[in-house]
Amino acid sequence: MNKGKGFGIGNQTKREQKYIAHHITLEALLNLTTEEAFKWIASRFSKRHTLTSFKQDIDIWYTSEIQSKLSLAIEHKRRGKFKKSLKIYNNLFQQMPTWSELYRGVYKTLAISGKLDQAERSIQINALLLSLEYAFTGAPFSFPDDYFNLISNNPSIFLAFWTIEDPNLVKHLGAIALIRQGGLTKQSVQAYLNNIQGKLPINDYPDRTVLANKGKEVLIQLPWHIISEIETPNNLVNWLRELTAMLSYELGNLLQPDNYDSKERLKSYLMDKILGLSKNIMQRESQLDKNYWEDVDQEYSDLMILLFINIIQSGSDRGVVYPFLLANLENIDNNFAKYWHIFLTTELSKKKLEQTQGTAAYIALFSMLMQEFPQGNQANNIEIAIAGYEAVSTVYTCEASPQAWANLQHNFGDAYLNRIRGDQAENLEKSIQYYNNALGVYKREIFPELLAKMQC
Repeated sequence: MNKGKGFGIGNQTKREQKYIAHHITLEALLNLTTEEAFKWIASRFSKRHTLTSFKQDIDIWYTSEIQSKLSLAIEHKRRGKFKKSLKIYNNLFQQMPTWSELYRGVYKTLAISGKLDQAERSIQINALLLSLEYAFTGAPFSFPDDYFNLISNNPSIFLAFWTIEDPNLVKHLGAIALIRQGGLTKQSVQAYLNNIQGKLPINDYPDRTVLANKGKEVLIQLPWHIISEIETPNNLVNWLRELTAMLSYELGNLLQPDNYDSKERLKSYLMDKILGLSKNIMQRESQLDKNYWEDVDQEYSDLMILLFINIIQSGSDRGVVYPFLLANLENIDNNFAKYWHIFLTTELSKKKLEQTQGTAAYIALFSMLMQEFPQGNQANNIEIAIAGYEAVSTVYTCEASPQAWANLQHNFGDAYLNRIRGDQAENLEKSIQYYNNALGVYKREIFPELLAKMQC
């Protein structure tokens, strides 16, 4: 199939466009131009996702069924059975066409099989979707050194700032660009391809700094403006238009900073403006299921969904969770723990057992991070941690999951030992009881290393 032939979005009749929008295949999408592919993805992303549906896609992606299919696709790729691998990815594409991780796997398979045009388009789509997902969930982002000129010339380019420090993304963007331009030796190309196929050992691997620098250059040059130029505006388009209009206005009234301190102050100012306006737009546009949230105060619902998404997506990574908490400190108040408990309990009760175990583990890890969080109100932080442990306690039992249950009891003990609210004598009594619960399991000699640690 020729590049873009028969699948261009801009030149067909409305009937043809409607057919394409609902029947396009993965191969056809990757044969579009970058601009056309971005238009299609942006359109589909907006139609598929509110905050709630985006969280539901996370739940689907991490089911054992989907993960088994992904494992099989990766194994086919490793064995060189590229057609079988791509067939699985195409089936997943029909189910989840706007899930970023899908395109990373497709990219690796296509690059190894020598289909460089389609591979490049796949990693470009991955970049777009990652940026949208990060922006959609209120994740922190980084400004490059020349951000002022970049935004002044193209305000839409701020979307790239969410992924410009993503090491894997910029590495792949840089590698495919250099491979296509002949900028790497044959040995380096083969070493890179061996690496993404999972082959060891890896010798002659290209310089990672070179790949990253090239990847950032490519990322900045992607047609981010295309999204705001879609003829039929949707929530995503309106969101981007409002943000780019705000940036254009702000930069039109600001002078380019001439020293480090001024640059850092302007960065902080613009970041606050972007995240603040983005949050307002998302709250206005998001269509949450009112019945689903009838037990949760609407003031907290969006924040809890975004926090939950960040926890699950990152595996409760400290580097993701802490910046998100810092950006939302003003909303994490005395009432948050109460609603967080309701939210988590509802989430866990709706999941299948296979999903619940993994989700509970991430919540428990987040609760531990919350106890250690150095910012905000420490009393609130501990209450939020306890709320998380209480929700997780509905999943783990001593009989079915003795190690997880014992660890949870130990975490409860830590939380109540350091609890600020409530009667201190009662807190201490609870803490001792939880520690004893944990020790009772360790003493069964199931986990001798943990027992030894407890006795030190």
